[in-house]
Amino acid sequence: MAGRGGATGLCQAGLHYAAFLLVALGLGGSAYFVWIMSRVISEWCPWCMFTHVLNLLIFICMVFMWPRRRAVGEKKPRRRAVQPVIAAERTGGVVHPSARVLILTLISMVLVNYAHTNMLGLKTWRRTAEQAAQNYQKCMSVLERFRGDTEKLFGQWQRGREHEIKFTDKDRIRTHPVSASMVQPPPTPLTVVIYSDFECPGCGKFAQFFEKQVPKMLGGSVRVVFRHFPLNPACNPLAQTNVHPHACEAVKLVEGVRLLAGNEGFWKAYDFVFRNQESLKRGTLTPDEVAKAVGVDSAALKERMGSAEIDAVLQHDISEAKLLDLKATPAIYVEGRHVDSLVVMDARFWERIADWYFERTGVPRPR
Repeated sequence: MAGRGGATGLCQAGLHYAAFLLVALGLGGSAYFVWIMSRVISEWCPWCMFTHVLNLLIFICMVFMWPRRRAVGEKKPRRRAVQPVIAAERTGGVVHPSARVLILTLISMVLVNYAHTNMLGLKTWRRTAEQAAQNYQKCMSVLERFRGDTEKLFGQWQRGREHEIKFTDKDRIRTHPVSASMVQPPPTPLTVVIYSDFECPGCGKFAQFFEKQVPKMLGGSVRVVFRHFPLNPACNPLAQTNVHPHACEAVKLVEGVRLLAGNEGFWKAYDFVFRNQESLKRGTLTPDEVAKAVGVDSAALKERMGSAEIDAVLQHDISEAKLLDLKATPAIYVEGRHVDSLVVMDARFWERIADWYFERTGVPRPR
């Protein structure tokens, strides 16, 4: 009987010490969170402070509940306690609180700390969200001011590094008819190199913007050189993630057309695929549709899409992109200098490019 009572007493002692340790840790956590409120988020949370006070009260209660020793032979209380108490009295051991008290204490600790953690977490999250929103607004404000400063961005382009971009007979080149208002054509057209991805929304918008506006500004004296940079690691080792799952297939489509219909056929396919970009994104743009639109045989296109020459052309474009440290699309280079993404679709910027180009060539700009 005494053996069982002693084992029960030891078990209760262990529970009490464990509970006391947890309460002490909770009180330390409360002190830490009070410091966060006062020093980090600079805002006091009433509910959080209430839970911190509860933590302190629980700790005080645990101190008062600390086991008491009775001297051997001490007079027993009139009302008999549970067996562990009797065993402790007989042996002069320690009297511990009942298991029920310990369990209730632990439950209250868990509930208080759960409520505290959630309330403080909500406060911290709200403050973080507010700060993030404020920072975003500041960033956008600065960005808009910077974007609106066309002259500054033009100067940045003008001072930029002039990369040596090598051209080959495999390059896809689009030229435009010279304007009838051009008094004297410049000796060489302005060269614009475009690294693009057929599934990239920004690339599609840029393709539309450029074809509608830029050649007119330059009186047709512009040469566009297209390069592939699909953001898909399946065919582009420089791509970190598969941003555009159908970009590699698009390369095969337009390059297959080029093998069948030459440079002119490529640019027809280029326009058609960008016009039908939504179908490409859904994976519903078929070789049959492309072949019909550009006027090539569908079966021949499907066969050419597996040509090793397409892969060679793509890898050449990617290797050149690596030298330029390309990360995203569209990437635009005018006369070898990179154009900031903020102004690739800014008509004012291209107007400044046109002024610079005609001034450099010594030819009056057509109006």
